[in-house]
Amino acid sequence: MQQLQALFNQAFEALELDQKHASVGLSNRPDLCDFQCNGALALAKQAKKPPRQLAEMIVESVKNLIAAQGQADDYAFDIAGPGFINIKLADSLLEQLADTQSSDERLGVSTTEAPQTIVLDFGGPNVAKEMHVGHLRCAIVGESLQRVAQFVGHKTISDVHLGDWGLPYGKTILELKHQKPDLPYFDENHQGEYPEESPVTLEELNRLYREGNERCKNDDAALEEARFITAQMQKGQSGYHGLWKHFVDVSVQAIRKNYERMDINFDYWYGESDSYAYIDRVAKVLNEKGILVESEGAQVVHVAEEADGENPLPPLIFFKKDGAVTYGTTDLATIFQRQEDFAPDQIYYVVDQRQGMHFKQVFRAAEQAGFLNKKDGGTTLPLHIGYGTINGPDGKPMKTRDGQQIFLGGMLNEVFEAAKVLLPTAEDEQCKADGVSQEQLDQLAEEIAMAAIKFNDMKNNTATDYSFDMNQCTRFEGKTGPYLQYAVARINSILDRATNAGITAGAIKLSNEFERKLVFTLLQLNDTIHKAFEKHEPSVICDHAYEIAQVFSRFYTECPILNQEPEVQASRLKIVELTKAILSLELNLLGIKTPHKIYTKRETA
Repeated sequence: MQQLQALFNQAFEALELDQKHASVGLSNRPDLCDFQCNGALALAKQAKKPPRQLAEMIVESVKNLIAAQGQADDYAFDIAGPGFINIKLADSLLEQLADTQSSDERLGVSTTEAPQTIVLDFGGPNVAKEMHVGHLRCAIVGESLQRVAQFVGHKTISDVHLGDWGLPYGKTILELKHQKPDLPYFDENHQGEYPEESPVTLEELNRLYREGNERCKNDDAALEEARFITAQMQKGQSGYHGLWKHFVDVSVQAIRKNYERMDINFDYWYGESDSYAYIDRVAKVLNEKGILVESEGAQVVHVAEEADGENPLPPLIFFKKDGAVTYGTTDLATIFQRQEDFAPDQIYYVVDQRQGMHFKQVFRAAEQAGFLNKKDGGTTLPLHIGYGTINGPDGKPMKTRDGQQIFLGGMLNEVFEAAKVLLPTAEDEQCKADGVSQEQLDQLAEEIAMAAIKFNDMKNNTATDYSFDMNQCTRFEGKTGPYLQYAVARINSILDRATNAGITAGAIKLSNEFERKLVFTLLQLNDTIHKAFEKHEPSVICDHAYEIAQVFSRFYTECPILNQEPEVQASRLKIVELTKAILSLELNLLGIKTPHKIYTKRETA
C-alpha cells in the first residue's frame, strides 16, 4: 500500500491534481480487486474532465511510473463505474512480498524514520486501598501502546503514577487514630524509631479508607482534622509520614502482584508524592511569568481560550485557600519533572476519558508556563488517550450485588476459574500421555484467562464503553482471546506433524484463492502496526489478528498439506509458518501469551 500510495502521489503531482485525493485504500470489494483509488470522482469538476477520463489519465501516469521501475507485470488496473480505479496485484508479486516478509525478522514491519522519546503515564492506582476493576483498562491499553511504540522504533518511558498524596490519606490516618489511638505514631512524645512492620494489612486499609471517608462526610470537624493531618503528613511530620510510608509499602506490594500477573510493566514507580518536591519551583516559574494569580483566596492559572466560546475552561487551581495543592498542581509539577528528567517528545496519558477537562487545564497551563518547550525549539505534545468504562452484561457499571466496587484481584480470579472449567484435569488421557501436570494446566488456564480479559477489552475502540461478559470472553469460538490462542496452537499442531513427516518449508507459490487471500491478509501487517500506533488504538491489531485467524481457518479446510506434491507442501507450510509468526507477534503486542498446546475437554490443539 505504501508503494502504491507513493506511485499515485507522483501521478497526481505530475497531472497537477490535489494529492489529498490520491489516497489508496484496501478495496471494499475484495472479490473484484485488492486496492482502490477514488480521487478522480472528487477532482473531475476541478479538472474540467469527465471522472472516467480523468481516471484513465491517472492510471496511464501510474503505469508509466511502474514501467520505468520495471514492475509493469506486477499490477493490473481497471476503471469501474464512473471512475473508480481498481488495482489488483499479480500473484507473482504477492509471492515475492510474502517470501521477503517470512525471511525478515521483523516480518516486514518498518521502523519509524523519526524515533521519539515517549513517556507513557498509565496505571494510576491509589495507595491505601485495593485495586478495583476501574484500573483494568488503563493498564491493558497502556501496556499495549508501550509495546507497539517500542516495536516501531520509539524509546518509551512508562510511569505507573501512583495516587499516593492528598486528603484521602489524611482521612485514613484519622480513622486509624480513632480506632487505635495507642499506636506510637500518634504519641507526640514518642522518641526513636517507629516499628518497621505496618500496623495495618491491606484489607484493614481498605476498611479504614471507607470508614474514614464516611466519617468525614458526616462530620465537619473530622474533615477539618483530616485536612490538618494531611498537611502535617505532607510537611513530613514523623508519625503521620511514617504511617503514610507504611500505607504505600503495603499497597504497592499488592499492586505489583496484580500488574505482574497481567504482565504489565513500568519503568518507574513514581507517585504524586514525587512531584511534591517540584511544586515550589513550578510556582516560582508561574509567578515569574505572571500567570499565577489570586482568585477568591486561591491561586490559579487562567486557561480559558477564545476558542472555548460560551463554555470557557475553568481556571486550574494551583493552591487552595488553605494552601493545599490539587491534582492539577501535582500533574503540572509532574510535567515539569518529566521534562527535566527525560526531555520527552511526547507524553501519553492513558486515563479515563471523564478526566478530559482536567487534562485540558493542565496542558494549557503547562504550555503557558513554557514547560512544553524543548531545547531544540520543538514542543512536547501531551496527549490524553481517554478510555471508556467497563460495564456488566446489563450495560451498567460493574458493581457487586451490594453496590460495592469489584476488586481487580477478585475479578482476575473469577476469570481464571472460568478458564479452568474449560480445561481437563491432569487425569485426562491426553494429559497423562503428554505428561502434563495439574500445575501446568493451571498455568495454561491463567494464560487463557489473561487473554480473555485483555482481548475482550482491546477489541473495542478505546474511547467506547463496553460490557464485560465472562462467559462470552472465555469461549474458544468467536472474536475472543482464547480463540486466537487456539488458532496459534492449531498451527503448532500442523507444524509438529509436518516436522514428523519430514516436510520442510520452501518458496511460496500461490495455486488457489484461499492461499491468495491468506497471503494478502498477512501482508497487511506493516500497515496494521503503524496504524495502531498512529491512532493509539490496539483494536486495529485485534481486528487484523481475528481476520487472519478466520482466513486461516478457511485455508486450513481448503488447502491440505500432507498429501500434496512436494512443491505445494513446501509452499503451504511456509504460509503456515508465516501465519504463526504474525499472529504470535500481534498477540504479543497486545500482551497476550501463545501457549504451544491447548488442552480442552472437547479436543486438543
